[in-house]
Amino acid sequence: MKNHYTKLNSIFLLLGLMFIAACSYEPVPIEIGKDVCEHCKMTIVDPKWGAELITKKGKIYKYDVIECLILHSKTFDKNSIHSAWTINYLNNKQFIEVENAIYLRNKEISSPMGINAISLSNKNEIQKLNFKSSTEPFDWNKLLKIVDSEFSE
Repeated sequence: MKNHYTKLNSIFLLLGLMFIAACSYEPVPIEIGKDVCEHCKMTIVDPKWGAELITKKGKIYKYDVIECLILHSKTFDKNSIHSAWTINYLNNKQFIEVENAIYLRNKEISSPMGINAISLSNKNEIQKLNFKSSTEPFDWNKLLKIVDSEFSE
């Protein structure tokens, strides 16, 4: 009988660990050509763009571009959101928390939804871009205002 309880405890421990592992608060790679944007329902096809919102329950929502994340996040109770992430335009394997990213807009960039704002991890990355015209970096709060003004419903 004691051996039965030991096995049962081991099973519950394993299930608990699996549950904890399943509730990750880290972004997961976007599967290009397979994942669909939660907001606009377009298939995500360009690895330079993308964003993810993670709820406090560990559910991950994927977006084809940052403005879709911003627009869709308005449907959430703010207290249910754990974090939001954007893809680094220069390194599509790197996610950046949206509040920590540097944003740029330029007419030489064409994003899926038309805001044409790229996300970078720091200001030093700006010099890696070879824009013909100069661009001033801005922060998350300004991006929120831009999206609000250009996508007011």
